[in-house]
Amino acid sequence: MSRSHLSIFFLIKFHIFLLTSNALFSQNDNFIKNYYPHINKAEMYIVDSNFKEAYLHYEKAFKNVHSPFVKDIHNALICSIKLKLKKKSYIYLKKMANKGLPLENLKNNDYIKLYIEKNNLQKFYMKNYKDKSNNDLVLKLEALLNIDQTLRKLPNIPKKELWKQDSINAKNLIDLFSTYGFPNEEEIGYKGILPKEELYNLIIIHQNQISGIFDFREIIYKNVFSGNILPNTALLLMFFQEKSDSLGFEYTNFNPILNFEINRINKYREDWGIESIGNYLKKNDFSKKNKNYEFNIKELKISNN
Repeated sequence: MSRSHLSIFFLIKFHIFLLTSNALFSQNDNFIKNYYPHINKAEMYIVDSNFKEAYLHYEKAFKNVHSPFVKDIHNALICSIKLKLKKKSYIYLKKMANKGLPLENLKNNDYIKLYIEKNNLQKFYMKNYKDKSNNDLVLKLEALLNIDQTLRKLPNIPKKELWKQDSINAKNLIDLFSTYGFPNEEEIGYKGILPKEELYNLIIIHQNQISGIFDFREIIYKNVFSGNILPNTALLLMFFQEKSDSLGFEYTNFNPILNFEINRINKYREDWGIESIGNYLKKNDFSKKNKNYEFNIKELKISNN
């Protein structure tokens, strides 16, 4: 199927899946309804340099869920610094420390690094730091990833062998999720201020690229819903799971003729808590020029070719 045209059959099947999933999952911590929309608005206000409105939407999002993502607390902290909300800035720093983000992971942010140094907050941060990583699970995920990467470095590896091992890795990954539950960012740790999602992402992506025996859709959606997977990470994973571009990860032939299709894609993106394609492009452009904010941008190719 061409990635520039969506299958009607797939769209119907995909929509039924979403409706069924919403009925299955508890509404108590519905990140898709109560969290991501505020985060998307906050990020767009940051793009527009309206830090007060951004801050207000971050606050609304944080009040609606049990544990916000560190990347969002991080962005909210910058807003509070710019707005000179000292008490709130301390609260955000404490939240990131409580969630197990190492202090050194903030050293590349100009605003936060200067704020911590200027106010001598290093001891404050370390006093509140709590390492919540699940070392046993992380070691097992790292072992799976090592198998995945080692195999791909072998010269002239037969596709059949690659397919076989990718399927085994995917099965082992599902077993780990069954045993430990799906890991949140505190359990797997951080790369910068984002979760170390590569510990499971590559296993899911590689098995879908070749065999696709295991269907991760319910796992992915459930954990976007409950706040364990970031929406744009789900966008990436679903692109390889479905082998179609239902969420607009790699959208081509961007022209007026496809406006109806783009609107349809944006509706599905909304169902997953993902910003519209238009807002994505604005965020992407902003992120390239402003490295201090984190929007978890995943590559989205839009061209006229």
